[in-house]
Amino acid sequence: MASQVKQKNRSSSSASIRQAAKVKSYVNHQLEKTRKQVRTIDLIAGCLILVAYAIGFLLLCALVDGWVWPLPTFARWICLIGLLGGIVGYAFLSIVPLFLKKINLDYVAKMIEEAKPDFENSLLNYVSFRRKPAEIKPAVFDAVSRQAATDLASVPGDAAVDQSKLIKIGFVLIAVTFAAVGYKMLSPKDPLQTVARILAPGGKISKPAVVQILDVEPGDTKVFFGEQLEVSAKVRGSHQPEDVKLVFSSLDGQIVNQTISMIPEEDSKNRYRAMLGAGGGVQQSLVYQVVAKDGVSPEFNVTVQPNPSIAVDTVVITPPAYTLLDERTLSGTGDVEAVEGAWVTIDALANLPIGVAQIELLNEIVDLDRRPGGLDDLTAEYRPTGTVIEMRVDGQNATGRFQVTFLDSSRENPFATHYRILFRSTDGDRNVRPNVYPIRVIPDLAPEIRFRSPSQSSVEVPANGALAIDIEASDLDFQIKSVRLQLEFNASKLINQQLQTNTDDDNRRVTSRYVLRPQDLGLKEGDQAIFYATAEDDRVSPFSGRLDPNVSRTENYSITVTPADESLEEPNEKDGGEKDGGEKGGGEKGGGEKGGGEEGGGEEGGGEEGGGEEGGGEEGGGEEGGGEEGGGEEGGGEEGGGEKGGGEEGGGEEGGGEEGGGEEGGGEEGGGEKGGGEEGGGEEGGGEEGGGEEGGGEEGGGEKGGGEEGGGEEGGGEKGGGEKGGGEKGGGEKGGGE
Repeated sequence: MASQVKQKNRSSSSASIRQAAKVKSYVNHQLEKTRKQVRTIDLIAGCLILVAYAIGFLLLCALVDGWVWPLPTFARWICLIGLLGGIVGYAFLSIVPLFLKKINLDYVAKMIEEAKPDFENSLLNYVSFRRKPAEIKPAVFDAVSRQAATDLASVPGDAAVDQSKLIKIGFVLIAVTFAAVGYKMLSPKDPLQTVARILAPGGKISKPAVVQILDVEPGDTKVFFGEQLEVSAKVRGSHQPEDVKLVFSSLDGQIVNQTISMIPEEDSKNRYRAMLGAGGGVQQSLVYQVVAKDGVSPEFNVTVQPNPSIAVDTVVITPPAYTLLDERTLSGTGDVEAVEGAWVTIDALANLPIGVAQIELLNEIVDLDRRPGGLDDLTAEYRPTGTVIEMRVDGQNATGRFQVTFLDSSRENPFATHYRILFRSTDGDRNVRPNVYPIRVIPDLAPEIRFRSPSQSSVEVPANGALAIDIEASDLDFQIKSVRLQLEFNASKLINQQLQTNTDDDNRRVTSRYVLRPQDLGLKEGDQAIFYATAEDDRVSPFSGRLDPNVSRTENYSITVTPADESLEEPNEKDGGEKDGGEKGGGEKGGGEKGGGEEGGGEEGGGEEGGGEEGGGEEGGGEEGGGEEGGGEEGGGEEGGGEKGGGEEGGGEEGGGEEGGGEEGGGEEGGGEKGGGEEGGGEEGGGEEGGGEEGGGEEGGGEKGGGEEGGGEEGGGEKGGGEKGGGEKGGGEKGGGE
């Protein structure tokens, strides 16, 4: 029985303990739930306070900015600091602690009991006893717990926390919001303009106004010197087009508040534009703004910077090699003056780092009526040739080269008359007005050539005579390469010969002589021929690099062959030259006459020796032994154009005829006798001729017909080291001799 009582007591005690635990758990749960509700309500209330503060603060600023005092930049900064400072400060003091700390249970219990005054501190007592359960008797603590649980059960969940504060804050927020919205809807000045100005205090946003100036372009910008700048803006609000103005001033104070009327754009409603620097471009830094009634845009800056420019630093001109001209380097100028075919190297310097640089060749438009824009279109003064030379770039330096040439063989029109340098900086800026430099191409002039003699363009020459043709050619710029004489008869060229030239001026001026004998050319009495001379210089084509000389020619001269004249004296073959300075038969030999002819640069017997015919064989270009020697024959042929031994020698007869106008063999030769008479004060055929003997005597220290002539024999003796008639003459053979 006693054990049953104990067991029953033990069971009753266990039930009481379990019941007490349930009560405590319920109370603790309700307290924690209420704690969370308090935190949530405090958090919402704090946020509503922040929103109401922000709206109210900005509304106040809008009223001041729009109607009292337009907020300058520093005031807008103060407003922004006040707005953000209030928000951050309140959040740090009131909202952040809600997340970092737990709400005190005493505060929670007090809030619940304030909602139900009949609790009589039962909940506060429970919270207090729960902190020190060891000091409280279990029976007492259980009784307090049951009382707190009973009281909590009578309180609805949403009524445990006082929400009156939250409701009040909500009303305040609603009132502020309605005030802001009403001002936005009713005010002619947009409060959001102030909000934007405060949130971006350093931005260029116009103050609130009845007329709003929006979207000003290009805003702050940079322009190159002389460049025009278009300004546009959107204007909103009640206004007339004439109310919209562009106001600008120069930073140096020379221009103050000058205005330009802005005109509406056709394709955009309420957008206006105006041009700054319409007269000659913007030439100094400016500040500008757009105004319309009470609407004023912020001020914007226009900074003028130097135009991208590139100038020629040096010009190096390398003439063609054949001109023998030195290379020239020009500094401080871009003008080019060079002989055709010269290479021109341009070194240029820019004021900005170069991205790309080019040399563009141009041609000047001489006919102004052909300009696309007429006489006033100065930009079309030059027409590109289509040739653009890429330059080598190094920082702000560029180098390129081109060749100066003519368009065609006439060399009247140069390929390019001007050039300019185009460049783009590394930032993409271009030199929009490049300097234009002239190119002057100097042509390689053709040589000049004329006949010094004969003086008349139509001459007559006896069949047995000779005509000395003197030619003078000159090249004013460079050198004469060759002089050529040509003679045409019956559509065939009897002479086409390059002449030997004499010069004392590096071949810039040369002279030549040619002695023309009709008989040498086969011309007969009554024949008429045409002759002329040509001269070539040493020009080289700049395109092919090959010789391409300028050729000049004289006018046509005519020669008419007349009947033979036995009294003629022949001209000197060389231009005034002499041979030995001695005389034969009273004439000159080597610049003198033998029977009126010259020998040794002159003629012997009227013919040429060493270029004429002698004895029929060739000697020095003539025939000997049936050919020509000096162009004349001797021994049945002509010697120097005359006959010897039955023919004429020097226009006279020898051996029965006249020689040099005198008789030989009974007659006079050169004013002397031959065969018993004197020839030139000497004897021939036993007498002396010119201090020598002919036919056994010496002639000029030599014999003729067994004697020496000039150290050689003629007719068995040597003449000039050769024989004639079995001997050697000039190392050649005549009549079977060596």
